[in-house]
Amino acid sequence: MKVLKRSLICLGIFAGLIVAYLICMTILYSFGDNAVIENVTSAKTVLEAEGSYPDHYLYQIPGRLDNFTDKVMVDKALKGYEGDTFKQALSNTGYPRYWHGYLTWLKPLLKFFTYPEIRNILGYFQIIVLCAAFFFITKAQGFRVSIPYVIAWLSAYGVVSTLSLQYFSAFFVAGVASLFIAVMYRYKQELSDYFYLLFFMCVGSIINFLDLLTFPVITLCMPLVIVVMRDIQNEKGVLKSIKTIAISCVSWGISYGLTWFLKWWIASIALKSPVVKNALEQVIFRSSGDATHPIDRIQVLKSNLSCMELLEYLLTTPWIWIVAIALAFLFKNKKRLILALPLLIISAIPFAWYEVLCSHSSIHVFFTYKSQMGALFAVLVFLLICIIPKKEVMAEYKNCIVNLVNRILNKKNSKLKQESE
Repeated sequence: MKVLKRSLICLGIFAGLIVAYLICMTILYSFGDNAVIENVTSAKTVLEAEGSYPDHYLYQIPGRLDNFTDKVMVDKALKGYEGDTFKQALSNTGYPRYWHGYLTWLKPLLKFFTYPEIRNILGYFQIIVLCAAFFFITKAQGFRVSIPYVIAWLSAYGVVSTLSLQYFSAFFVAGVASLFIAVMYRYKQELSDYFYLLFFMCVGSIINFLDLLTFPVITLCMPLVIVVMRDIQNEKGVLKSIKTIAISCVSWGISYGLTWFLKWWIASIALKSPVVKNALEQVIFRSSGDATHPIDRIQVLKSNLSCMELLEYLLTTPWIWIVAIALAFLFKNKKRLILALPLLIISAIPFAWYEVLCSHSSIHVFFTYKSQMGALFAVLVFLLICIIPKKEVMAEYKNCIVNLVNRILNKKNSKLKQESE
């Protein structure tokens, strides 16, 4: 009976999200274009002047902006034609594969602000969420988790997300999800598996609604590292952490995929158009490529990893792992090392994502590499668990050093005393 009740709650929440998406998009497309057309026109002028893919940050591929997609996103703020509002919301002016949920924040902003001003606003939101996440993660789990979180964000060129509409959604949702989990841990010691199921179900669906297939997997990996770290701190055991990872991944994955399929299915019925067929063709292309875009799965992994330089260095430098494991034994962290092994499972998730969407990850490597943000976060936390002693062990070493210093000083004082006599 309990399982049935919980299943119905899950279905109810998921159905509620789908209905909410449809209502939001219908409301957005019920407004006329006059309120936003001036700022849309000026935004397109800025984007055309900058170019489709400018290397905005440090003139490197990892810092490249996707102005081409930003221009598409800005264009979708216009209805384009008059007609049935609900059908317009599903069609998105001939782009029905995606929900285009980013319009829920982009269209209102375009009514009041220019494109450069919107970039500034998104930047403020990103920095606020990053700082809040850092604060609460530190309070809940300490610097060994919060500092790797910031390093991972910086290594994925999170600063570029403050300049790109395309990148904003994934970074923002990942940040809010991580912040939410950290706040929950700050004020509540235990969270159930059922909570994680509901939480990651909601996150998977929401990012599908907002995102245009950039690097959504970070919304799974970033908060999941924080979740598993809590299991490690409470010494719940490896099997408990693996169970948590499995529940979270399955919940997120089913919700993400089903949210997409329902959009295609509803649009096919309402528009009387083969949206499902066209979308599935794109899925096959994104995963397997075609004659024009052949794929080499090993090369896809290498090219994405090479853009995440810190992660590449950590994964390909054996002495780092040898030293970390040696320190884990030296600092009596052997038990925690074993408990932390599930973090390495999380670090593999982005690479599994590349294998599933291999063609997409090959063509758009300049932003798909950011999926490894979660992998870097997990690897850094794992290494810090190995090399930083627990408080009680640190206290033992401190006492040993203090005693050694005292013995040296006492011996020296005794010698000076004898000499003076």
